[in-house]
Amino acid sequence: MTPSTHRHMATLCPLRLDTLRVPSAGIGHRRFRQGHGNALAAGFDISKFGYPVVNCHGDVNWLIDGQHRVYAIQKAGVAGPSDSILCEFYEGLSERDMADLFLGRNRSRAVSPFERFLVAVTAGHARECAIMSVVRDAELHVREERRPASVHSVNALQRVYDRGGPELLRSVLVALRDAYDGDPMAFESVVVDGLGLVLARYPEIDREFLVSALAKARHDVHPLLHRATDYRLRLGRQRPHCVAAAVVDFYNLARGRKGRLTKWWKA
Repeated sequence: MTPSTHRHMATLCPLRLDTLRVPSAGIGHRRFRQGHGNALAAGFDISKFGYPVVNCHGDVNWLIDGQHRVYAIQKAGVAGPSDSILCEFYEGLSERDMADLFLGRNRSRAVSPFERFLVAVTAGHARECAIMSVVRDAELHVREERRPASVHSVNALQRVYDRGGPELLRSVLVALRDAYDGDPMAFESVVVDGLGLVLARYPEIDREFLVSALAKARHDVHPLLHRATDYRLRLGRQRPHCVAAAVVDFYNLARGRKGRLTKWWKA
């Protein structure tokens, strides 16, 4: 997909600081960080200020890139709300266009994976939109906070999706949701990644039985994590693979002699 922002030309335009508005975090912008803004203000250098990027949409001047610099120039006392600064000015970009432009401008900057993921969804990027659709279909949420029925590690979601597409990701999320009653600890990065490894390696696994095997410990994910930690300490293997080995152990223990999986380290 060719971003529609390529069809728009920017101009340099003076805009009053008090007319600039910041889109919601995760829509077309990163979250504002007070400490970062204060640090910029403390060592403010006008020669490094550059041009904030602004889009006029719906009679509002939306600040696409530069919220910390705009904060800093006022905090440092260099300019006040009624003063104007030169901005790189677009007009008529949609919310999707703004998100895509933000991602393009911040490829090399410190934008968190979580924020980048949400902005990519707004921008209509196919991979992130597909992942978000799977999460919603599983009646879960993508949240940065650890809350019930919520996944916070977008990196793990992306790794599982890249490994086996939407079906693998859906199977992982539904299994964890049902086995652990939506406990946010069940959606830690290593658990999502580890179960994804198991379901990718053992397509023959009985997924309903897997859920019941994982749920036997009072719907608590900690026994699984403890077993994985033991593998990690003894063998020094990567944490997702240690979780995968623990999942296979729990499955085989509940299964008895019939229908067991080959142990993770021997498969």
